[in-house]
Amino acid sequence: PAAARMAPHAEALLARSTAARPDLVELGLRLGGLYHHQQRAREAERVQRHTLALAEACLPADHRSRLTAAGNLAFTLTALGVLAEARALGAATLARCEQALGPDDFLTLATRNNLALTLQSLGELPTAHDELVRLAAAFERTQGPDSGATLAAWTSLAMTKLALGDAVGAQALQERAIAGWRRLAGPDSPDALQVAGSLAQTLQVQGDLLGAHALVVATLATAQRVWGPDDPSLLHLRETLAGVLREQGDLAGARAEFEAVVAALRRVVGPTHPQALITQVALSVVVSMQGDAAGARALQEEVLALGRPRLGPGHPAMLRTLAALVVSLQVLDELPRCRAVLEDGLAELRAAQVPRGPEVLQLEQSLAELLGQFGLFAEARAMQAGVLAACEAQGGPRSAQALAAASALALIDTRRGALDEARATQERVLADSRALFGPLAAESLMRARQLAATRFAQGDLAGARALQEELLVGLQSARGVDETEVRIAQVELNAIYQELGLLPEAEAVLLPALAALRARLPADHRALLDARASEARLRLRQGRLAEAKALLTALLPEVRAKHGPASAAVAFLATNLGQALYEGGDPAAAVPLLATALEIFERTLPDDVNTVSAALNFAAASVKAGIDRDGAQAAVTRAAQRVRSLAGADSPLLATVQAYAAKLGLTA
Repeated sequence: PAAARMAPHAEALLARSTAARPDLVELGLRLGGLYHHQQRAREAERVQRHTLALAEACLPADHRSRLTAAGNLAFTLTALGVLAEARALGAATLARCEQALGPDDFLTLATRNNLALTLQSLGELPTAHDELVRLAAAFERTQGPDSGATLAAWTSLAMTKLALGDAVGAQALQERAIAGWRRLAGPDSPDALQVAGSLAQTLQVQGDLLGAHALVVATLATAQRVWGPDDPSLLHLRETLAGVLREQGDLAGARAEFEAVVAALRRVVGPTHPQALITQVALSVVVSMQGDAAGARALQEEVLALGRPRLGPGHPAMLRTLAALVVSLQVLDELPRCRAVLEDGLAELRAAQVPRGPEVLQLEQSLAELLGQFGLFAEARAMQAGVLAACEAQGGPRSAQALAAASALALIDTRRGALDEARATQERVLADSRALFGPLAAESLMRARQLAATRFAQGDLAGARALQEELLVGLQSARGVDETEVRIAQVELNAIYQELGLLPEAEAVLLPALAALRARLPADHRALLDARASEARLRLRQGRLAEAKALLTALLPEVRAKHGPASAAVAFLATNLGQALYEGGDPAAAVPLLATALEIFERTLPDDVNTVSAALNFAAASVKAGIDRDGAQAAVTRAAQRVRSLAGADSPLLATVQAYAAKLGLTA
């Protein structure tokens, strides 16, 4: 606190200085270090640039203080996301340190550590990993195994191992570092507390949510005594706790914790500080999970408005905020705006020559996924293949980001109907995820769900059932039997049971899940609407047409209000209601609903099998009702043309369309 009160006076003295002197360089180094400790990166950059200029004017090139000034600035630039300059300055400083001070000098090793962290931020994970391995060995050789420098190197190496997918290796290093810090500085070591927070995050990645929760709660109890309630490091621990609560399904608890941390950070470090901004983005994710996507979007737009003028578009916090905003816009079905936000944002980043680091590649991936939703499969796949190649080049084929990119590519393949190709990729990604992160990790569970959905789409109902049942057991083990994601997985399993004709089993798993979702989610939450639609489909299959019709009639306006009148969700529901009316003996009432569904499918999913099914459903109802036979013929013709162009003249699906058309007295 005393040093903080002196900081404005010290900076004013530096600014007024007209002559470069070594004592002013020393003052600048100390002031920049203070700002760094306070996580005030912009202020640190300003002071460090001025300090480096003073050092270059009054000190020889190989002077330790001049080298320190350059290294400190490079480290701050990494924190600000100015990665190209950080890398160039860091590499040049490291070369000068090695020449002037030798490879094992402490400053040389510290500069090597900072350069490795810059490489990690750039996504060059294998190179960063190898640098940190050598660095840790050098520190251990020169400083001893329990020196602070050695323990810090292990901690940095653990972060890189986690990014590369080696969660087990990361955990071992973090546990080793915690033990070392406690031997070095006692059981209440602040460094040990910080590493314990990182270890809790590693346990969370592995799916050990109970272990992560217990560790972070115990660490917070000690940190409160060591740091006090408003220290930024303690607030970061509270943010870790909020993230664990979110993964455990305690959205109310997570939201309350995030809100408290955001308020404290705004008070302690200011509303435009990167930590305050990125914590607000984490809060927005929970708000969205609670069903309030509009509220999440407002929080994200506020972050961009506060942060971009100060930090610039390429700062990691701004890139993550943009990625979160894209998700909110997709949930809100504002797809044209979402595409414009992504294309404009990526163009701005290219113009600013922001490197294609992990955050930028994530935005490119989001755009590729969106193009797939628009049916632009060739463009989407080419873009995502480029993202995957960049991720594999930066981190290797089994890095966390490369696996995420491969998973996204498989989803695009699923949308374009290349199910065999998608399944092969998903099986490989799931095997790697389970091997690297464990079967209960969030990423592994998500990829199991995606593979189950692909098997379902292929008609491999037995395979889909086996994987979904295995997934459900894993979710219940990791998160408890009544967590929201568990209930959603039960709804998905019910859909498989329905397709298998196991209607009692479907009802037994669906109804408790639906009741639980009703109790904890807003009425218009996407997951609850999907569950209610699944109940209506179950009633259709059970022959309880009046119940199905009543359910769908009540649900359709709610889905229109939630997703928009021309969304794919409305098309699916209109199809179900139309089928209920058709099977209930009222084809004339079914025709306008099925026509609406077909029009939406042809516009939003032109090459999807559901569009072909919608055309046949509309044609059947029109013929049976004796209305719009010309429209029925035109719909069947368009469907046949689509199948012929996508799958060829020998496609079994084309033969099915032609046979069905002939049965209706139409041609295809």
